[in-house]
Amino acid sequence: MAERRTKRKSSAGDTGDTKSEGTGKLTLYDFCSGIGLGFLAAATMLGEFDIIGACEIDDYCRSILALRYPGVPIARDIRVREDFERVTATVTSCSLPCQPFSIAGKRLAADDERNLFPYWLERIDTINSRYLVLENVPGILSAPYQPGKPTGTFFRWLLWELSHRGYYVQWQVLGSGHFGSPFPRERLLLVAIAASVVEQFGGNPPTWSEQVRDSVERVGATWSARSSEPGISSERIIQLASELGISIGVPSGNGDIRNQRKAYGNCFDPRVAATALSYVLRVEAARRRVEGGTAA
Repeated sequence: MAERRTKRKSSAGDTGDTKSEGTGKLTLYDFCSGIGLGFLAAATMLGEFDIIGACEIDDYCRSILALRYPGVPIARDIRVREDFERVTATVTSCSLPCQPFSIAGKRLAADDERNLFPYWLERIDTINSRYLVLENVPGILSAPYQPGKPTGTFFRWLLWELSHRGYYVQWQVLGSGHFGSPFPRERLLLVAIAASVVEQFGGNPPTWSEQVRDSVERVGATWSARSSEPGISSERIIQLASELGISIGVPSGNGDIRNQRKAYGNCFDPRVAATALSYVLRVEAARRRVEGGTAA
């Protein structure tokens, strides 16, 4: 597990009210939601978030999202500004496409048409969340901004953009292997905290590294079954194959089955996601104590 931080440079926006009316929970909006594992499943498991919306472009994934989260509005395309102009949430989470940054690909980064970071930055400008939570492949740390640019320049650009917006940023590299999975499946987790919150702590909010180990142990105990794919037990993988009428490891010419395999293959382990959301809850609880004049 590795942690890094950047300091804020200017004031970030703030949603004001941190709770969903009538529930006392932090409101959360999720981009690039897939089939609803990752941050959405983690938010549900932790029980202290009110999921107010999701965004996913893939039709199969959207159908699964609708089943798993009935009543939650699902936008289609992060690139359509008008769909998000009235969205406000205390927490914005996101799992943007990782292909532009993966060491297994061409690493076109900013030149890749699948790079959605500019659109994500536009959305957070209007949603104005107190906390941002993001995941991607660890390769984003070393990816050049464009082919031929120096190593790591894309991530430095991202940090500058967030700092320019007034966010204090911390990040960790954490994987399913930390929860006993035979597949490491490491991911970069990034949490950004608005300047208004940072200032309440005199510029030094609680650090993430202090709580990661405890979070891993606690979340791991909640999900005690070992996984052969992030967030999905070995038994469930076999059951899914049986439901689809296919043999494991046998290629299928059926387009629907390929879509299903792709969706499950892209799953982000909710146990890993929960470590980031747990940190958000910890900071928010400390912020409320400071605001109320109680020692953190």
